[in-house]
Amino acid sequence: MQAESQMIGRMIDSYEITELIGRGGMGVVYKARDVKLDRDVALKIMDPLLAREEAFLKRFWSEAKALAKLQNPYIVGIYALRETEFGICIVMEYVEGTTLGDLIKASGPLHVEQAIYLFKQLLMAFEHAHAAGIIHRDVKPGNILVTENNMAKVTDFGLAKIYQSSAATLTSITGGTLFYASPEQLEGLGKVDKRGDIYSLGMTLYESLTGAVPFANTESDFATREKIVKGRIPSPRGMKPEIPAELNAIVMKAIAKDPQDRFQTATEMREALEDFEASLKRAHAKPTRSSRRALRPLWLLVPIVVLLAVVGVILYPRIFADQATITVRSTPIGARVEIDGRMIGTTPIRNYAIAAGQAVISLSESGYVSKDTTIMVPEEERLILAFELQSTTLGQSAEEKGVLSPVESPPVQREIPKRQATVKEHLPPPVSVPHQPPPESKKQAEPPVATKTGSILVTVAPSSAVVWIDFVRVQSMPYQVLPGDHFVRVVSKSNVWERTVTVAAGRAEDIDVDFTKQVRVLVRAVDVEGNPVRGAKIFYDGSPIAAAAPAEVKMSFGNHTITLQREGYEDPQPVVQCFEHDLVYPNAVTVVLKKAK
Repeated sequence: MQAESQMIGRMIDSYEITELIGRGGMGVVYKARDVKLDRDVALKIMDPLLAREEAFLKRFWSEAKALAKLQNPYIVGIYALRETEFGICIVMEYVEGTTLGDLIKASGPLHVEQAIYLFKQLLMAFEHAHAAGIIHRDVKPGNILVTENNMAKVTDFGLAKIYQSSAATLTSITGGTLFYASPEQLEGLGKVDKRGDIYSLGMTLYESLTGAVPFANTESDFATREKIVKGRIPSPRGMKPEIPAELNAIVMKAIAKDPQDRFQTATEMREALEDFEASLKRAHAKPTRSSRRALRPLWLLVPIVVLLAVVGVILYPRIFADQATITVRSTPIGARVEIDGRMIGTTPIRNYAIAAGQAVISLSESGYVSKDTTIMVPEEERLILAFELQSTTLGQSAEEKGVLSPVESPPVQREIPKRQATVKEHLPPPVSVPHQPPPESKKQAEPPVATKTGSILVTVAPSSAVVWIDFVRVQSMPYQVLPGDHFVRVVSKSNVWERTVTVAAGRAEDIDVDFTKQVRVLVRAVDVEGNPVRGAKIFYDGSPIAAAAPAEVKMSFGNHTITLQREGYEDPQPVVQCFEHDLVYPNAVTVVLKKAK
């Protein structure tokens, strides 16, 4: 530990180590400062003993490449992979918060509502990872971070698979990790699939609700393994009777010994939690039998209540004429939203009530440039705001460093609520008047123009690819949208394609996304004066390739990261770009290299 503490203050590439966070099975984790981008990161330095194993290194680079593509607000992001004098380093998103394990130790079992809120986020993280073919294999409270805003983030995604490629396969599953390992993981790691993660999530939920795991007092690891594989697991209600029976059943299904008896997907488990949450809200809203008996004599007040309701409907538009609603979307999703300095949640936020007048909207997300903008909220309107946050790895322009200029504003769509129509339904019918021709006027009134919509048609290959439009999963095409900008994201396993498209009224936007095709990309390097620089090492999605710039690189259709390294030159910012169908070199990347001082 003393040697690890001596790393404080040292520079590794462009990262200055500032704090020791902790140590895990694969190495040491530090908090560091990225001096180039002026942001905090988490730096995991791999154990040098592991780095000596050829099998480990081969598995590490192939798996880490897939992990770097995971982009989800509930998964700790991987920024870069580095080979340094101190060994292999993983540069990750730094999350300000505590682990779920430490939270349970400090505050005891979570309230049912808080547990549901956190685990719905976690299950969305696992939906994303499992869709990309990545299994965590080491889910436990220590690998789940919880921020001050009660946002959950999963860390060390998939790294257990890399670790278990070394000789120490079963010996790595000991101590605290053992409590959350599924029976099939203990019997034979080759049989583990996404249902193993669901078991571990169920056991983590078990501990979150009870404050303990069922085998905490077992004498040895061997005895614990026997109970997990062959023994009977007591239900959470056996430890804490106040846990609702329906929630108890969800936990027990998640930790069933036979994977066939568990939830088969993270989506299935999340939907079960959402159904329970809805029933919980209905139960809280439903009056008890005694309260219904107490209300029986109040039937005499019904005429008065009806009269007040009619008066309220008539006066409502006048009393609350200044009320409006606001919907906030962002790319990426999960950005923190503040209105006039007050936190209201994370994106997407739908139909948030807001008073008419001026308001300051602020969005922030780790790894992205924050945005502030001032808007005027008209009376009785529904505003839809769409923000696209710029990644800090792409460089920062003056506009990206904080505030939009007064003339700028995010894309806004307005919907005028038909509140007056509701009022008219309660008014007496109009008196019939004989038709009279209107008086002549110099200018006839223009007939109302119907609001037209546009559409987006996305053709995908393979057909299993999932299409998201404005953060809504779309299953049938074409998809009708209002005129304006819309964010389209297509995901197929670990491949991602995304773009903001502009749709005009009455027009269709056709998009062809074919992940089965390969794209040719010309990668070249120049110095600050534009002169070619040869021999720069090319990294494709964090992994080195044999060719050196200038070179033609073949890659799959979609989003990829290109990085260059050349001795005597500073490391440039990674180029993140969406590469599409080949023509005559439509895909070319030119990286400017600056000589090291």
